[in-house]
Amino acid sequence: MAVSEWFFDHGAAGRGDWYANTPDGQVQVQNNNLPGKSAFPIRAIGGCIFYTAKDGGIGRQELFADSFAANYSVKLDHTKPVSKYLLGDNGVVYELKTGNGMPVSTNTGFGEYADDGSQGSYTPDLNFQVSEDQAAQEKLKELIQSY
Repeated sequence: MAVSEWFFDHGAAGRGDWYANTPDGQVQVQNNNLPGKSAFPIRAIGGCIFYTAKDGGIGRQELFADSFAANYSVKLDHTKPVSKYLLGDNGVVYELKTGNGMPVSTNTGFGEYADDGSQGSYTPDLNFQVSEDQAAQEKLKELIQSY
C-alpha cells in the first residue's frame, strides 16, 4: 500500500476547531481556539493514511493533487481499502477504515465546531476506533515517552 501524511484537510471552512470522534472522546485535530484546546480530552499529534494508489505506487507517496478541489480523487483508489490513522496525545492510535467503494476525502471522519465555538452542525460522518494494530500502539507509546 501507499502511505501519506495528508490524512486531514478541509479547504475553505469556518473558524471553529476541527475534531474526530473516538471511543475515548473527541480528538482535536486543528486548534482555531473555538472552543480551544481545553475543550478536548485528546489532541492529535499526527496521523497518516494508507491507501492503494491509482498509479501503483507503494510506500511513502505525495498524495496532494494539483488543487484542493481534486482532493484524493486524482491519486487514491476508492474501490480498495483505505485506513486513516490518528495519533492521540493520550498515547492511543485511532483508525478509520473506509474505501471499498465508499468515497473518502481529507475531511472524511472529521467535524468542525461552529464559528462561535459551540458544537456545530458539521459533525463527523464516521467515527474513529482504537486501532487493533498492537505494534502501532506500542510504537506511539514509545515515541511519546522518549519525547
